[in-house]
Amino acid sequence: MSKKGLIALICLAVVMFSIVSCSNEAKTDETGTDAVTTVATDTTAEATAKAEDTTEAETEAPKPKIKFQYIDFYEEKDDGGHDPRSISDTPGSSVGAKFTAEGNWIDISMNCPSWSDNIGTMTFAVYNWDTDFETTVAAEPVYTTEFVDYIDNDTLIVEFEGDGLPPGTYLWLLKDGKDGVGIWSKNKPDDPNIEVYYNGQVADFGPEAIATVRLPNE
Repeated sequence: MSKKGLIALICLAVVMFSIVSCSNEAKTDETGTDAVTTVATDTTAEATAKAEDTTEAETEAPKPKIKFQYIDFYEEKDDGGHDPRSISDTPGSSVGAKFTAEGNWIDISMNCPSWSDNIGTMTFAVYNWDTDFETTVAAEPVYTTEFVDYIDNDTLIVEFEGDGLPPGTYLWLLKDGKDGVGIWSKNKPDDPNIEVYYNGQVADFGPEAIATVRLPNE
C-alpha cells in the first residue's frame, strides 16, 4: 500500500469514529430529557390528586344531630310521693292525656301498680285528637296494645314501630282494666300542651308517664 493510501485510510477511520461518538451523545441527551419529563409529570399528577382529596374533605357537609324531647305528664309532689289511680274498679274507667308531638312520637313509659298480686289486664290506646274527648274516643284508635299480668309497680313501655307515630296531637289512654290495675299519679303538669283526663273528665293530677319525641333536624 502506498503512503497516500495509508493516510487516506487513517482519515476515514477518524471520521467514522467521530460520527459514532456524536450519535451516542445524542441518544444519551434524549434519554435524560425523557426521564426528567416523566418525573415532572408524575409529581404534578400526585399534587393534583392531593388537592382534589383536600377539596372533597373540606366541602363534606356535617351530619345533622338527632335531638329528642322527653315529655313528663306530671310534676313531682312536695312530699315526693305518688297516688294510685285505678281503672278497674268501675267499668268504662280510663286515664290518659292529650298532647302535641312536634316530631315523631317514639315511645312512652308508665309506672303502673297491680295492687300487689301481679294479676290483671288493661289496654293502652292512642287516638288522633279531634275536637274533644268524646269525639276523639268515638273514632278508631291508631294504635293499641294490651298489658297482661304485669309485675306490680312495673314500668310499662310502649315502643312504636319504625319511625314512630308522625307529628300531631294525640290522646293516649289506659282503659278496659280488669282485676286491679291502673297507674301511679303525681301533681298536674304545668305544660299547657298537656291535658290529663280521668274517666272522660279533665283531671287535677298527672299520670306518672313520660313520652319520647324525636325532633325534626334543624
